[in-house]
Amino acid sequence: MLTRDETRYFEEEEQRLHEQKYLAGTNPRQQSGFGRDERDWERFRRPVVAPVKAGGSYLDIGCANGLLMESVAKWAMENGQCLEPYGLDISAKLAKLARTRLP
Repeated sequence: MLTRDETRYFEEEEQRLHEQKYLAGTNPRQQSGFGRDERDWERFRRPVVAPVKAGGSYLDIGCANGLLMESVAKWAMENGQCLEPYGLDISAKLAKLARTRLP
């Protein structure tokens, strides 16, 4: 059980720092918390699709700007599976960015 101060820190301070860092990014990878190039993005994130054997839904919890949802749907399609991406984020600002990027 979290104390009131711990809860406040997580809900206010940690979220503010998270938003500051991600929203300061100058490209979609940085805005999703990944500081490397596109090649490494695919190298480190594409394995998420490996267990997918059929189409369906994909839920990205902590989706930030939605780049992982977008990438997973694309990679699954390359493998012949259609995934419908959904995302959740604790930050309303990041969720808005994801909705803007992926209407």
